[in-house]
Amino acid sequence: MSQYRSMSPREFVKEVEDFSWTRHVWRIDLHDTPEVAHASYDGLPSIDLLAKLDMTTRGLRTIAQHVSVAPDGTIWTGRDWNSVPASIGLSMSRGAFMLKAIGHFDQGMDKLEAAQLHSVITVIESVQARFNLPVQALLFPREVPQRDKNTPGPSVEKAALLKGVRTRRSECSSKAAACN
Repeated sequence: MSQYRSMSPREFVKEVEDFSWTRHVWRIDLHDTPEVAHASYDGLPSIDLLAKLDMTTRGLRTIAQHVSVAPDGTIWTGRDWNSVPASIGLSMSRGAFMLKAIGHFDQGMDKLEAAQLHSVITVIESVQARFNLPVQALLFPREVPQRDKNTPGPSVEKAALLKGVRTRRSECSSKAAACN
């Protein structure tokens, strides 16, 4: 039985609110998964594969990220949220919450859209809201000069993603009930 479990965006928002956080998060790091593109995604076996790759090729003891967002919008748990992710490295991951959007987002490959985009925005905005972070508290690893990867892929536009997070935040703040 796998340690990873799936949840809907609504369940994720509730879990972020109810989780017993013991560390402070000051940034969200967004990665992609060139090893598992949309066409090869197969639910839990794909999450287990990502964990296995992290452990065998990167020498980690567990999966690198806190959550993975599937092409269908399903959010999968990963690393313990109170643990530092294996994100940027160089001692830069301490305050990060790491999320991987499952897909290969090079030009002409997968697209971050529809249910997956909605869930990615939900993850970013929910964690940022929990820690009172600005919308700009989002890092693409490709922005770090010491990294040689183009993560999360050139087809993912940060300005458009930030606009989506801003819109969700505005919609959530205008509702009396929690935004799910």
